[in-house]
Amino acid sequence: MFKEIEEFKQAEAKIDARIEELSHEIEQKKVEHAKAAATYKKMMVDDSAGVKSYTTAELNKAKMRDDELASEIQVAEERLRMVRDGKSEKLEGMLEKVKKGWERESQKLNSEIQGIFNAAREHRAKLTLEIQKGHEKYQKAQELLRALNQVERIAGRDYNNQTTRLGVPEKPLLKEYHSLYYSPVTDKCVAPSERELTDAYQFGKLPQWVERYAKTGQLVTDEDLKPKQTAESKEQSNGGFLGKLFGKVDRNKIRTVKVQSPNPKEAAERWINDHPTATIISSEQRSNSMHEIQYILPDEDGKELG
Repeated sequence: MFKEIEEFKQAEAKIDARIEELSHEIEQKKVEHAKAAATYKKMMVDDSAGVKSYTTAELNKAKMRDDELASEIQVAEERLRMVRDGKSEKLEGMLEKVKKGWERESQKLNSEIQGIFNAAREHRAKLTLEIQKGHEKYQKAQELLRALNQVERIAGRDYNNQTTRLGVPEKPLLKEYHSLYYSPVTDKCVAPSERELTDAYQFGKLPQWVERYAKTGQLVTDEDLKPKQTAESKEQSNGGFLGKLFGKVDRNKIRTVKVQSPNPKEAAERWINDHPTATIISSEQRSNSMHEIQYILPDEDGKELG
């Protein structure tokens, strides 16, 4: 904490201690007053009943003590009210000073955080430069594909039957493609997701593979950190997953269609919309111009599988 808050807390503690002191004093005086009132009443009762005789001076002294304590209690309660009522005013008067201290300290932290962000931007620049190293390889892959397509044309293949797969990634893996509607940033991607950075900044939370890298310097994936499955158990696991999604799938009924288009994703979406009775098994973009869909059509009695 910073000094202004410490001063504020000290002032609050001092006032609270005074409140506690006055409250304790009042409780003690109330006990004394109850005893004094009881003593005076007993003296008056005993004197009037002839049990014991008291002089007027003795009775007056007891009465005065009763009244004195009652007055002291009243004064102490007024003091307590004044302290309690003044607490908010006293502390309110210190808030502006505390706020200035907070601004000073938060500005220091902000400066340090901006330094961290600038260092992160430097890593971003290094990342982009590292990815740029693949540009020459990417161009060579394009040249190879053009050469192959030229040979295919000479051999008599029309455009639709020519190779479209580049053979290398079309772009850096920024999202791991799963389906038309689900393409998350995973541990295999070259850049972190917004969620990962926010979790790290706000909660200090890191993905498992990043924690492993921080401890060992090993670059692994989340899959590497999972308990290893045998081939048999993996097959059972996959079968169970497909079973939950599609029921018992007859693999002989799975069909594949390759949609060719300058915008293969939109073309695949149109194909799916045009075939509402098809049960989609997988939908993956294979290249810049081709999307592959695996699907099952309804069975013979018209009921969709799964």
